[in-house]
Amino acid sequence: MKIIPLHDITDYFDAQTPTQTITFSIAMDDPGFVLTDGGVPMTGYSVLRGLRVWVDDVYLKKFDNPGNLISDGDVEGATSGMSDEPKTDCIWYFKNLTSFIDPFNTCTTLDDSNNPPTILAKTEAYLTSVDRKSGSRAIELKLPGIHYSSCTSYDFITPLDPITPDDGEVISVAVDFDYRDFLGCDDLTTNLTGTNLFVSFPDEPYSDSNGDPITLTDGKFYIDRDITLSSNNSLNNPDNLIIEGAR
Repeated sequence: MKIIPLHDITDYFDAQTPTQTITFSIAMDDPGFVLTDGGVPMTGYSVLRGLRVWVDDVYLKKFDNPGNLISDGDVEGATSGMSDEPKTDCIWYFKNLTSFIDPFNTCTTLDDSNNPPTILAKTEAYLTSVDRKSGSRAIELKLPGIHYSSCTSYDFITPLDPITPDDGEVISVAVDFDYRDFLGCDDLTTNLTGTNLFVSFPDEPYSDSNGDPITLTDGKFYIDRDITLSSNNSLNNPDNLIIEGAR
């Protein structure tokens, strides 16, 4: 078992963009040390006949109320199958699809009962009602078992689209969310290390030595005191000013 130390989830936010992604994956650090069905166990090696993982009831609490940042965290709102990008009728999507082909053989799945087997072993992700935590559906990740006669280990990873990343993921499901409702004012101003997402609104005076108004451009400010917004030509254009609230 791989032990992963706990971190504050904000450590993983890219605070320069409001859209973040949560990903659930099956990964193998050293697939060459994972033998397929019928392999002879050796020191340091494991034998695997496939793996299935279910994902359901994903909950990320908003900062100031019990609402879920993941709008379809219970997977009940998905009315169509998953694809490689989010859709209006299924915001969950799959990534890192992988097949297994060694230099001489196509690795075939244990799900294939033909003799000889011919169906390519590849990872999958889909909606299912077979096993779930609640409701009528969940998401299933599947790493297939592989016939020993085709391939001796899982080392023959052949990425499909998109390319498998370096951290060994062989199948993933992901969902995007807007992280801003997760944060309080302290996060926006001080806790997101190194992002400079918001800076303190400048102190008065708001004019230069000649009495001309100072123009603030391309700024993201937090306001911790009363200010007055004048009705000038610049602010009459709604594209020039965006105000967001946090508590």
